[in-house]
Amino acid sequence: MSIDEFKQDATYSGVLLTFDGAEQHRTAATLRFDADLGVFFEVSDAATGSFFSDDSNHPSVWFRGEAHIPDQCIFESLEGSITLSRIRNTYRSQNFRVSGARFAASEAVLAPTLAAINEPALFDDFVSHFDGLAEWWGARNLVVDHIAYDNGLARRVAITTREDIEPIRWPQNGASMRIELGWLSSSADHGRSQTLAQTTMLISEFPEPRSADEHLTEHWKVKSLMSLVFGIRLAYREHAITSKAAYFAELRSNPAGELEQKYFPRRPFVTRRTSQDFVTPTHQHSDFINPVFWLSEIGPEGLQRWGEAWDGEWERLISPTVSVLSRPRPFIEDVILATGIFLDAWGKEAPRADGEKSTYSKNGNRASPTFATYIFRALTLCGADWSDATTSNIGLSIACRQIYTAVKHAELDQPDPTQMMLISDVLLLLVRMVALRRVDVEGSLVARFGNDWAMKKHLQGFDGVNLVIDENGNFVSKRPDREPEENAE
Repeated sequence: MSIDEFKQDATYSGVLLTFDGAEQHRTAATLRFDADLGVFFEVSDAATGSFFSDDSNHPSVWFRGEAHIPDQCIFESLEGSITLSRIRNTYRSQNFRVSGARFAASEAVLAPTLAAINEPALFDDFVSHFDGLAEWWGARNLVVDHIAYDNGLARRVAITTREDIEPIRWPQNGASMRIELGWLSSSADHGRSQTLAQTTMLISEFPEPRSADEHLTEHWKVKSLMSLVFGIRLAYREHAITSKAAYFAELRSNPAGELEQKYFPRRPFVTRRTSQDFVTPTHQHSDFINPVFWLSEIGPEGLQRWGEAWDGEWERLISPTVSVLSRPRPFIEDVILATGIFLDAWGKEAPRADGEKSTYSKNGNRASPTFATYIFRALTLCGADWSDATTSNIGLSIACRQIYTAVKHAELDQPDPTQMMLISDVLLLLVRMVALRRVDVEGSLVARFGNDWAMKKHLQGFDGVNLVIDENGNFVSKRPDREPEENAE
């Protein structure tokens, strides 16, 4: 038997294997999957006057200092075995009979390691499944043929898998990245029911084994790009790893039982960095029908451009916006501040736009760019149609500056909540389109999105409250015969 997937609140009883040189030690333990902690386990021992056991091999000594905590250990149960890594102590308690301790493992491979147990966990390749990847690519490797009789009635169904769809490959920060298709099969009802499912995977591979964190850093760059493309939260659904040194199977096929070759299967992997994603609700298919562009339109070259543009400064600018996109219900103030940080920094380095001087500050004889100028430069770069929100891009720029400044500075009066909501939608769209110009260098794909219903649907709030921004940055009634609503839900 094996434990082959993360199940929230699943609990297993077994033993914890720790090693001191060649000597193996066993301790009774209970392991549990938790979305917040990832994987944690509890051990206990009889209290004999001291706070914890005097046995130097008992996990309770791990509380005496990090030097006592091993790099890895193995949990074994009747259901299966799990290799635990990057262990830290979280809780301890004692009464007059029993003392107990709880430890969390930041990483867990749902299989027993065959490598040296007291070494850091490193992996040859790392696999992630997350929302939207299949929809963004659009490729299918399952072919369903319906064979019918002459009268049109169904005779049989033939399902086959395609092997001619090549992975999408590109280099990224020293890693070989690829998106590829696979499939999984399962049966039920004693083989009378069969399920065949397509999988779309993001895979990273370095020239030498790397830690899970290093792999995940490269995966997060791709997922961040897709969050901006779709404008929604995307969650990891599962991970898997390959390690030629630690996780392999020996295949023997001759009568003498001699080893013919090693097989390196992918093993399920859990990390605390993404375990909360596993339990988030899944999206509807309709959430993925209006991206800024499709994967087939940018190809591996576009993915490579995104990876090459990623440095410490770019990550610092784009991460706040990706973060608010990843929250189910972010505060409007957070959206305004996160997007404003990006546009403020980006706009200072952006090329000048024709007509931007109308947004400059008027300080005596000297005029200088303002946040409204940076917004105007972004509006010009995107080439989008903002007529549902404003009668003038200058006015929209001024309104964005007024709201952003008021939210940023606590000493100023709180802006109108409805106006804050509307401006937050504008700023979020702007950041998405400006950031994606790193991929769409010519700008045709971003401009297409900005003049399509795919973008304009995000500006429906202006019509819903009967407001529009005039050339002076004021919110005015869109249709004078209809009173604007005072509050928005």
